[in-house]
Amino acid sequence: MGSSPTPGALCMDSLEDLLSIKNQNKIVQSLQDPLTEAKTATPNKERKEEIKKEIYLICKHQKQFIIKSLKKLLENSIENTKIICDYIIAEQNEINIKESTKEGKIKVLADFIIFNNYKNLEIITKVDVLSYLNKYRKDEQVDPEHRWIGTWNNRHLISNKFFRWLNDSDNPDIKNRKAPACMKGVKRLSRKEVSRYKPSDLWTARESEVFLKYCPSKRDSPFL
Repeated sequence: MGSSPTPGALCMDSLEDLLSIKNQNKIVQSLQDPLTEAKTATPNKERKEEIKKEIYLICKHQKQFIIKSLKKLLENSIENTKIICDYIIAEQNEINIKESTKEGKIKVLADFIIFNNYKNLEIITKVDVLSYLNKYRKDEQVDPEHRWIGTWNNRHLISNKFFRWLNDSDNPDIKNRKAPACMKGVKRLSRKEVSRYKPSDLWTARESEVFLKYCPSKRDSPFL
């Protein structure tokens, strides 16, 4: 009869078997990973192509930089780009949005997403909205006429309408869509000036006389 293996030899054999099994698992995993990545990448690639078609559809009459901005956004945030496309399509169907208005909305919404580091639009908070709007505030010395308030209000208007749609898109009454939590309490700002025009912007008596003298239409003269 042969001699029985020592405890030390048994431990060594067990350790070698364990290492062998681990190495085999690593090999199997390394072969599976590319397949898993390929399966994940294929749906994403197909979805991106579908969204690109929507981008070209809504930007048929837009400038190239608008198309490029959406395509760049798509590379960083598929979900947000899809939401913007859906919103613009809804605006086209509901109110026949003008191309100039469409351009302005796409620019603001893309800028908003980038500012918030591509955070999903469906989980945006009130802090995110206010942080974005307040980046347009300017010091009194830099902007004594408070023109920044016009910029703030314009972006508030676009954001407010967009998030109401996102929150209550099934409501056919577009004017009474419910505001989400991120927009509640976020109000338009009042301008400090009664008028944006200064006395120096008005015509002098001499300028008015020249206008009336050479005015081609008598109908326009009462405007002075």
